[in-house]
Amino acid sequence: MTRLSALAAMFLAAGSVEAAEQSPWKSLAPFPAPIREAALIGCDGKIYMFTGQGIGYLPLGLVYQYDPATNVWTEKKRMPVASHHIATAEYNGKIYFFGGFKLPETGQFGWDPMDLSWEYDPKNDTWKPLKPMPSKRGAGNAAIVNGKAYVIGGLAVHPGSKNAPVQLGPDDTPRRSVTTNEEYDLATGEWRERSPMPTPRHHLEVIAANGKVFAMGGRQGLARGSVGYTDTVEEYDPATDRWSVSKARMPVAREDMSWGVYDGRIYIVGGGLRSAFGTFESVRAMNAYDPATNQWFTMPSVPPGRAPTSAAVVGDTLYLISNDGSERRAASGGESKPYPFDAIRLSDFFR
Repeated sequence: MTRLSALAAMFLAAGSVEAAEQSPWKSLAPFPAPIREAALIGCDGKIYMFTGQGIGYLPLGLVYQYDPATNVWTEKKRMPVASHHIATAEYNGKIYFFGGFKLPETGQFGWDPMDLSWEYDPKNDTWKPLKPMPSKRGAGNAAIVNGKAYVIGGLAVHPGSKNAPVQLGPDDTPRRSVTTNEEYDLATGEWRERSPMPTPRHHLEVIAANGKVFAMGGRQGLARGSVGYTDTVEEYDPATDRWSVSKARMPVAREDMSWGVYDGRIYIVGGGLRSAFGTFESVRAMNAYDPATNQWFTMPSVPPGRAPTSAAVVGDTLYLISNDGSERRAASGGESKPYPFDAIRLSDFFR
């Protein structure tokens, strides 16, 4: 047994696998450009980065591929519709996208909810439109179980709102967190409504593990603001279309976490909270959730100076892209530099 695995075994007894002395995180080739709202997803041994926001919430529609074997980033064909806060999931070598927000057609500042759906084929670097979702929403998320995608939660305008795009600022559009759970059959291309999530929220994570779908964290309040962060964990069973009673709560109530699944456990990294003063506070903590025992464990925190934005698991390794303040410096005319990119080998724990 290695020294690291021995430490893990010792700390597991206390519900923690916090690393001692030397951090197990390894720095890799940084992401080429500073952006906001990156979305990472693993597929066929590679990692793909999608979406992204520029200054003023401008959606960029970027697509990059990272090869762990060469430690190299490569730019790919951009998204058909530049958008952000899209629900994403991978299945059988394809990557799927549902909903999200785009700029209003008028060009006004705001988030316009979408019902668009897409399939991306990484091997051919091609995009294919799918049947739109029944509802328009963004900041939800998706998971795929047995060939069916479940797009859950999100943010939408109030029904009948005259100002359809989500306006941000003095003319705020009435909006709400939703419990919507819509199922998309990848084989038939058809949508149907399923049992709604018990707790309405957006900026949550929706994660498939062990044949179930887990809805974790998120925000119940406005698109921007300091209210309604939740530590709620709810489990959905696609086979019975039922939600369980709430599971063990997350160690920290937060939104916009990074996550990955390995060996049946769910790993949650980072996330954020907005203080009463309007400043965004990043969380560096990493935790592991075991659905079999309904138990949370403390993992080694991400390196100092990192504000985790998105993660993906390939093989036994979790890869994490982080913001270190570069986009804030760029917005104010200061220096801009690539985003840090780190990895941690999950097989070193829970032996």
